[in-house]
Amino acid sequence: MQHSKTYKQLQSQKDALASTRIDKLFAASSKRAEQFTRKTNNIVLDFSKNILDEETLNLLLEFAREQRVPEAIDLLLAGKFENVSCASSVLHTTLRDFKNTPAYVQKMWQKMQQIVNDVHTGKWRGFSNKPITDVVNIGIGGSHLGPCLLNSALKSFWTRNVKSHFISGLSDIKINGILDKLNPETTLFIIVSKTFTTQETMCNAQIFMNWFLRNSNDKQHIAKHFIAVTDNVKKAKQFGIPQDNCLQTLKEVGGRFSVWSYAGLSVALFIGMPNFMELLKGAYSMDMHLETSDLEDNMPLIMALLSIWYSRFLDAQTHAIFSYSGYLKELPTYLQQLVMESLGKSCDRDGKPISGITGDVICGGIGTDVQHSFLQLLHQSNTLIPADFFVFKQHGDAQNISEKMLLANCFAQSRTLMNGRSYDDVYKELLQQGLSEEAAKQLAPHKVLKGNNPSNTILVDNLTPYNIGSLLALYEHKIFLQSVLLNINAFDQWGVEAGKAVSDEILSVLNKHNSNNNLDASTVGLLDRMLAKRA
Repeated sequence: MQHSKTYKQLQSQKDALASTRIDKLFAASSKRAEQFTRKTNNIVLDFSKNILDEETLNLLLEFAREQRVPEAIDLLLAGKFENVSCASSVLHTTLRDFKNTPAYVQKMWQKMQQIVNDVHTGKWRGFSNKPITDVVNIGIGGSHLGPCLLNSALKSFWTRNVKSHFISGLSDIKINGILDKLNPETTLFIIVSKTFTTQETMCNAQIFMNWFLRNSNDKQHIAKHFIAVTDNVKKAKQFGIPQDNCLQTLKEVGGRFSVWSYAGLSVALFIGMPNFMELLKGAYSMDMHLETSDLEDNMPLIMALLSIWYSRFLDAQTHAIFSYSGYLKELPTYLQQLVMESLGKSCDRDGKPISGITGDVICGGIGTDVQHSFLQLLHQSNTLIPADFFVFKQHGDAQNISEKMLLANCFAQSRTLMNGRSYDDVYKELLQQGLSEEAAKQLAPHKVLKGNNPSNTILVDNLTPYNIGSLLALYEHKIFLQSVLLNINAFDQWGVEAGKAVSDEILSVLNKHNSNNNLDASTVGLLDRMLAKRA
């Protein structure tokens, strides 16, 4: 990668753009906004506020060709792209393929449709013959973040048949808070775990199972209240879940790409199966855009190339996500896993060490909230942090004052990050406000904004399952293409797996099943202090 002709040209281009300001690029071309905007049928990407000119974009596109991006796209959408370290193919796009739908996907849709219909019509009943009123999704990572995001984003599409609850991590306070809202006679638990061995998920599942059995007094009732979504049906059955309640996932689909599968059952129960299918169709539309667009018009590729440009050439290490909709409050957390778990790698697909940054640290939140917190760092620090701004073109009542304020704030922040405020402008303003020349000179440096902070603005037509599906698939493909450009594997997470193994080792010490001879002095000391405190 780093030895390619185009990569070296991009390094030279970095030097050529070192003193270039984005606002000056706008001044030089009246058509810049149009030139650096891309569209699909429901999403607009304005990337004109970037440290980028036409020559740099063309070089980045040539780099994509050198890295065989078109071939990688074809392999992905054909289900033939390889997860090299796991010796498996990558199949998440097949879960929403409406053109050549695999038989296992058709079977999955039919099974989900049956479960949703049975719950919504009252055919599925609890052990006391009462209909299901609440669904609890028990998972962590991709088994939690995707469904949680979608149920939050699509609240206005709630069918009002069942209430949804989500539990991840280990928190007695959170669990007890959920249990206080539940009736064991009318609650359906969905345990989502690919391996059915994940510590946090299985610990929480056991807590809910124990609570249920204390109230139902009969293991035979488990069949009416527990479903397992897993690739390890044997483990699920050992846990007590009947075979008919085990929905088998594909080992070729990682958790962070799995919301389109049985892992999205809690979403389908919340918004209804027709809306869940719209979600899949929206994602499929982005798959088709990825497949059929020319490289220069390919939205996921443009976003991937910009991330490569900033991280590999301009030394950016962080990327900010700002949503100007409260419905997308879970999006930054979802993207943290998608980006950082996929791109946090130190070797290429051939196992050779890779130097430099491969993935960004993702931060973000609701725009109007973060404007009063860490956006200050972007405005006035010397740290380069590219940002993505999200806003919906049709979001509720267009005449509503709060909707107008959201739009105004979103566009104001991206504009201010780009333009900044010069010393001369600030100084003149302070004089006009009545400050003396001396006072203005002292205060002006503190109010200067350097500007030239790059950002994308992403406009989505309106908040629907279809459009959210497109948006999530856009980022899936962006991350995939970044991995292709860097020649790394986006579909494993061996660091996460190593952490799990060490956690098992330390848990064994805590349970006094093992000595602590293999642990470092710091960990031993911390364990001794905690165990002494409990003694």
